Amino acid sequence: MNHGRRYLLSLVQNRSICTSCIHKTNRRVVVTGLGVLSPLGVGVQQSWNRLIDAQSGIVNVNNEDRYKDIPCKVAGYVPEVEKHLEKAFSKSQLRTLSRATLYVLLAAREAMNDAGLIRLESVEEASRFGVAIGSGMVDFDDVCSSWDTLHNEGYNRLSPHFITRVLPNMPAGHVSMEFGLRGINHTVSTACTTGTHSIGDAFNFIRHNVADVMICGGVETPINPLSLASFSRIRALCTKYNEQPTAASRPFDQNRCGFVMGEGAALMVIEELNHAQQRNAKIYGEILGYGLSADANHVTAPRENGEGAKSCMLNAIRDANLQPEQKL
Repeated sequence: MNHGRRYLLSLVQNRSICTSCIHKTNRRVVVTGLGVLSPLGVGVQQSWNRLIDAQSGIVNVNNEDRYKDIPCKVAGYVPEVEKHLEKAFSKSQLRTLSRATLYVLLAAREAMNDAGLIRLESVEEASRFGVAIGSGMVDFDDVCSSWDTLHNEGYNRLSPHFITRVLPNMPAGHVSMEFGLRGINHTVSTACTTGTHSIGDAFNFIRHNVADVMICGGVETPINPLSLASFSRIRALCTKYNEQPTAASRPFDQNRCGFVMGEGAALMVIEELNHAQQRNAKIYGEILGYGLSADANHVTAPRENGEGAKSCMLNAIRDANLQPEQKL
């Protein structure tokens, strides 16, 4: 959901790379690494296996007493995530870093390892390696619990880490610090299009020679009674499948009744084609174009005739120097 509803589409071609349809003046950009935490699992392989097995990650909300007066009682949690966090991070990190940052770091480690880029060889290489990671909203648990502490226990009991836990740029910042990435550090916050906007911006940074490699994507840790209540009040959440949570997320179904709030992080490593080939990186695909548009219609509802989505797709196709009828 986004005010005015923005659309974005990036066209991705498989590893059999076409040479006749690319802008001559732009550098070519390919995908070389993936990292995911989702309601389907921790890691790309588990998430993918459950997805193609037609499984759902939507469940009833945890601690239902907190949600007893809220119409929506379904959400998508990352399964068994606590044991992964406890294994991957120190007690100090678990205490001081936000949940979004912890999720992003796990996904970033997987994506960087997948891309074969765990160790950078030089400061020059690090200066050409950037980060573009966004989040649509902060973790309301952090905000609510910190307000309770300030209100009930006073200033001296407020954690000095609170503000760095809720700043939206901190996940990207911590990724750059963990891997020593000294290039662009960019944060996007555009509601449901945040992750794809981050990838699109990173794509443009590389093809316009501002960076050689980017790690990019999005993260959300939004599940909280206040966030569910707020979205329920504007009738944006699904409320008809509380007894059948696995049936609740049905975006293209005629019985769709709203979206389901979920948490997770998804990142990819993208890089300039020659850079990837010179280090013999595996290539998942090539990003050909990037398109955006706005409905300028309503805070939650797109135009019924689909003009906004159509415009977005056409913009991406034009940006890739393709024609709608052309086959890749």
